[in-house]
Amino acid sequence: MHLRIWAVAIGAVVVVVGLAASAAFGSPTAGLVVEGCAQSATVMNPGVTPSASGERLVFGVASLPDSTTLLAWPSTPSDGRDRWIKHGLAIKAGDEVLLEVPTSFQSVYGLDFHAMNARTVSQSPKIVRFTACPARDGAWTIWAGGYLIAKPACVALIIAADGRSTRISLALGRRC
Repeated sequence: MHLRIWAVAIGAVVVVVGLAASAAFGSPTAGLVVEGCAQSATVMNPGVTPSASGERLVFGVASLPDSTTLLAWPSTPSDGRDRWIKHGLAIKAGDEVLLEVPTSFQSVYGLDFHAMNARTVSQSPKIVRFTACPARDGAWTIWAGGYLIAKPACVALIIAADGRSTRISLALGRRC
């Protein structure tokens, strides 16, 4: 009997912790994807640095397109896929950054970095935590990837790092 009570109590704690984590990271259906050093392009290309042209440095740690940089609308997608706009991400060595697609934009675009293999916006992750490589691997960690998008749009992206968060605009196939 005591064992059954402990099992129920542990199960309840797991559910509460799971709900708290999903609330902290956004929609529980979106899921949190974690990308570390091993998934980065830095592993194959040590010493790579981000491009400064058309980029902004968010919180001094994440290099992302500025709102005036139009990320080009791609040609017709392959069968059954939404369009994909390629634009990688750079994070300073040793830092961690969380990218989140706000709920109001989750039907418009999604995140698609490394080998996430989403084919449509609805399949793509909406929250991704990136953990950069240590400084011994270079000053920056670079991830290949970009954004799956249903239609050209000026969208919002939430970035969190170092206990702070902000919203930025991205021009995905349409100027902001």
